[in-house]
Amino acid sequence: MIRATELVKLKAELRRKTNQTMGHLGDKAREGKDKAYEKTQEAKDNTNSAMGSLGEKAREGKDKTYEKTQEAKDNTNSAMGSLGEKAREDEDKTYETAEAAKEKTSSAAQSANEKASRATEAAKEKTKEMAQAAGKKAEPGKEKTGGIIQKTGEQVKSMAQGALDTLKHTAGRGDSRNFSQGVP
Repeated sequence: MIRATELVKLKAELRRKTNQTMGHLGDKAREGKDKAYEKTQEAKDNTNSAMGSLGEKAREGKDKTYEKTQEAKDNTNSAMGSLGEKAREDEDKTYETAEAAKEKTSSAAQSANEKASRATEAAKEKTKEMAQAAGKKAEPGKEKTGGIIQKTGEQVKSMAQGALDTLKHTAGRGDSRNFSQGVP
């Protein structure tokens, strides 16, 4: 025969173990979230570093192109007085070359920006995948805990019914329908 105090002790033990299991699952979920956040920050830092480096290279290329263009223009102007038409043709050619170099530099900068954007998107996707994986890791433990709680609840219910039946027989009331309805 199970006493009410034993039922209370069993219930308290069940609560304690359930809380322990839920705390453990929460810790695992937080660990997964923290790892995903760290990876996101790392990817962000790498992207920012790459952008800074690429931007600096593009500026250096643009400055060199400008210097060469100015240098060529100055040389052309000094020679123009003596060379006439040929000098003007060379000046036009130099201008076209400078414009082509300028376009190429602009294209390289745009390409660098696109690469950085793709890297950022890839980092976001990786973070999303890691968060989903952390959630999936926590889900089986949650289902297991739910199953344990349900099974334990059924056991407690069964024990309580057994205790009630024992109490009925001890009190001399064998008809469980009358007892449960409050009829003596």
